[in-house]
Amino acid sequence: MSALDKLAAHTVGVSFQETSDKDYEKLQSYINATSYSMISELHRCPRRFQLIKARALRGEGQQSNVDFAYGHAVGAGIQAWLMSGYNMNAAMFNAFLAWRIPFAAELPKKHKTIWDTWIAVQSYAAFHQENLDEWAVWVTPDGKPAIELSIEIDFENGYKHYMHIDVILQHRVTGQLAIQENKTHGFKDVEPAIYANSAQALSYGIVIDMLAHDTSYEVFYVCYSAPERKWDLLPFSKTTAMKAEWINDCRLDHASISAYRKLQFFPKRGENCYAFMRRCEFFGSCNITSDLGAEKILGETEQAERVDYSFKISDVIRKQQERNG
Repeated sequence: MSALDKLAAHTVGVSFQETSDKDYEKLQSYINATSYSMISELHRCPRRFQLIKARALRGEGQQSNVDFAYGHAVGAGIQAWLMSGYNMNAAMFNAFLAWRIPFAAELPKKHKTIWDTWIAVQSYAAFHQENLDEWAVWVTPDGKPAIELSIEIDFENGYKHYMHIDVILQHRVTGQLAIQENKTHGFKDVEPAIYANSAQALSYGIVIDMLAHDTSYEVFYVCYSAPERKWDLLPFSKTTAMKAEWINDCRLDHASISAYRKLQFFPKRGENCYAFMRRCEFFGSCNITSDLGAEKILGETEQAERVDYSFKISDVIRKQQERNG
């Protein structure tokens, strides 16, 4: 049975809710739960990180915008196209479901409307056939198509880190695994430096270590230029040494959060009050916000969200050491 046949066997009558309905508010509310996006906010501005956590704890949620809805909808459409065995109707419908803002919302100068998401999803099929046709969605050892996998890693330091993997692919001939990250951007041409050393896909290699026999793997950044309406493929190789660096880096981030909590002081980084062509939503209020209430702590046996796989960092390190002799 081919990889595509295996995928089809597992996706008959499948619901794509996991790919279109992504709510990270619960995850964000725990001070000791981290993710790639939350660590990025920490690096951008610790004060912003603290305020996002407090906002999620109050249940207010983050206001969505066209940029976010557009990227989310395009990604959900691609995932559905892959999961359904290349059914474009399923892809278009899933992109529609993922557009969680008013239907008429738009940024016409950026080519970001609900109609533009469908253009992006439709054009992905030809791009995939030309660039990734030798790769199929990997089916995990327990029979789950590796699309929108949710993973928890207990760092055994009081913090748990959560990941959401877009797609894991497997080469149809060699069996090699690769991680596919779907991105949208507003540049005319994609800039490799944005993605080459990103910790996002690097951390996903931990999952490959725990579920498969590969220690080195490829990362495919599949990037769509909204203004140019074109797809680009950026491949990067990752090694075991890089994964070890990510573990230490994440530990340092956790230590920083603990230090801020102990001091009861999350410093602000004023150089980032204006970023991504817009003001920080907390600009003008972060200085006067003092009483944020008690922190919400994720218990040792609790999970911030439902996950497909859960690992302890000691087991991850032990497995890496065994494979490296």
